[in-house]
Amino acid sequence: MKLVTYRHTVEAGARLGAIVDDLVVDVAALGQSQNKTLPSRMLELIDAGKPGLAAVLSCLAAAKGGFAAGTATALANVDLLAPIPVPRKNIFGIGLNYVEHIAESARSLDTTKDLPSSR
Repeated sequence: MKLVTYRHTVEAGARLGAIVDDLVVDVAALGQSQNKTLPSRMLELIDAGKPGLAAVLSCLAAAKGGFAAGTATALANVDLLAPIPVPRKNIFGIGLNYVEHIAESARSLDTTKDLPSSR
Protein backbone atom coordinates (compact mmCIF):
# COMPACT_ATOMS: atom_id res chain seq x y z
CA MET A 1 0.00 0.00 0.00
CA LYS A 2 1.28 3.44 -0.94
CA LEU A 3 -0.01 6.34 1.11
CA VAL A 4 -0.06 9.86 -0.30
CA THR A 5 -1.17 13.33 0.57
CA TYR A 6 -3.07 14.84 -2.32
CA ARG A 7 -5.68 17.32 -3.43
CA HIS A 8 -8.10 16.93 -6.32
CA THR A 9 -8.71 20.62 -7.01
CA VAL A 10 -6.69 23.78 -6.48
CA GLU A 11 -9.17 24.93 -3.83
CA ALA A 12 -9.30 21.60 -1.99
CA GLY A 13 -7.32 20.97 1.17
CA ALA A 14 -4.73 18.26 1.57
CA ARG A 15 -6.21 14.77 2.03
CA LEU A 16 -4.81 11.38 2.97
CA GLY A 17 -5.05 8.87 0.17
CA ALA A 18 -4.05 5.33 -0.67
CA ILE A 19 -2.97 4.44 -4.19
CA VAL A 20 -4.80 1.40 -5.53
CA ASP A 21 -3.94 0.62 -9.14
CA ASP A 22 -4.59 3.90 -11.06
CA LEU A 23 -6.75 5.37 -8.31
CA VAL A 24 -6.23 7.50 -5.25
CA VAL A 25 -8.67 6.36 -2.58
CA ASP A 26 -9.64 9.04 -0.06
CA VAL A 27 -9.00 7.25 3.24
CA ALA A 28 -11.51 9.22 5.31
CA ALA A 29 -14.21 8.89 2.63
CA LEU A 30 -13.50 5.17 2.39
CA GLY A 31 -14.03 4.82 6.12
CA GLN A 32 -17.20 6.87 5.97
CA SER A 33 -18.57 4.62 3.21
CA GLN A 34 -18.09 1.69 5.60
CA ASN A 35 -19.39 3.50 8.70
CA LYS A 36 -15.90 3.76 10.20
CA THR A 37 -13.84 6.75 11.19
CA LEU A 38 -10.50 6.91 9.43
CA PRO A 39 -8.00 9.77 9.39
CA SER A 40 -8.06 12.43 6.71
CA ARG A 41 -4.47 13.63 7.19
CA MET A 42 -1.12 11.82 7.27
CA LEU A 43 -0.23 13.07 10.77
CA GLU A 44 -3.54 11.73 12.08
CA LEU A 45 -2.69 8.31 10.66
CA ILE A 46 0.77 8.43 12.21
CA ASP A 47 -0.80 9.34 15.55
CA ALA A 48 -3.19 6.39 15.22
CA GLY A 49 -0.23 4.01 15.00
CA LYS A 50 -0.53 0.36 14.05
CA PRO A 51 -4.26 0.13 14.89
CA GLY A 52 -4.96 3.06 12.54
CA LEU A 53 -2.98 1.49 9.74
CA ALA A 54 -4.72 -1.84 10.32
CA ALA A 55 -8.11 -0.10 10.08
CA VAL A 56 -7.15 1.46 6.73
CA LEU A 57 -5.95 -1.89 5.39
CA SER A 58 -9.14 -3.57 6.58
CA CYS A 59 -11.34 -1.00 4.82
CA LEU A 60 -9.32 -1.29 1.62
CA ALA A 61 -9.67 -5.08 1.72
CA ALA A 62 -13.43 -4.80 2.32
CA ALA A 63 -13.77 -2.55 -0.74
CA LYS A 64 -12.04 -4.95 -3.11
CA GLY A 65 -15.22 -5.32 -5.15
CA GLY A 66 -15.24 -1.58 -5.88
CA PHE A 67 -15.22 1.78 -4.19
CA ALA A 68 -18.29 3.80 -3.30
CA ALA A 69 -18.98 6.89 -5.42
CA GLY A 70 -16.84 9.85 -4.40
CA THR A 71 -14.32 7.65 -2.63
CA ALA A 72 -11.73 7.19 -5.38
CA THR A 73 -10.29 9.52 -8.01
CA ALA A 74 -8.04 8.73 -10.94
CA LEU A 75 -4.40 9.24 -9.98
CA ALA A 76 -3.92 11.33 -13.13
CA ASN A 77 -6.56 13.80 -11.87
CA VAL A 78 -4.96 14.68 -8.52
CA ASP A 79 -1.97 16.71 -7.39
CA LEU A 80 0.38 14.80 -5.12
CA LEU A 81 1.70 16.91 -2.26
CA ALA A 82 4.43 16.52 0.33
CA PRO A 83 3.48 13.60 2.59
CA ILE A 84 3.30 15.95 5.58
CA PRO A 85 2.57 19.40 4.13
CA VAL A 86 2.78 21.18 7.49
CA PRO A 87 5.14 19.46 9.95
CA ARG A 88 4.50 19.99 13.64
CA LYS A 89 7.99 21.42 14.12
CA ASN A 90 10.60 22.99 11.92
CA ILE A 91 13.05 20.38 10.71
CA PHE A 92 16.62 21.35 10.03
CA GLY A 93 19.17 18.99 8.60
CA ILE A 94 22.81 19.40 7.87
CA GLY A 95 25.03 16.72 6.46
CA LEU A 96 28.59 16.72 7.69
CA ASN A 97 29.26 13.18 6.58
CA TYR A 98 30.94 14.12 3.30
CA VAL A 99 34.48 15.45 3.17
CA GLU A 100 33.48 17.93 0.44
CA HIS A 101 30.50 19.16 2.41
CA ILE A 102 32.62 19.71 5.51
CA ALA A 103 35.09 21.75 3.47
CA GLU A 104 32.26 23.77 1.93
CA SER A 105 30.67 24.34 5.34
CA ALA A 106 34.00 25.43 6.77
CA ARG A 107 34.36 28.04 4.01
CA SER A 108 30.81 29.39 4.09
CA LEU A 109 29.76 28.91 7.72
CA ASP A 110 33.10 29.39 9.45
CA THR A 111 33.01 25.90 10.94
CA THR A 112 35.85 23.51 11.63
CA LYS A 113 37.49 21.57 8.82
CA ASP A 114 37.93 18.56 11.10
CA LEU A 115 36.08 15.40 10.20
CA PRO A 116 33.59 14.03 12.74
CA SER A 117 34.96 11.13 14.75
CA SER A 118 33.50 7.73 13.93
CA ARG A 119 32.21 6.06 17.05
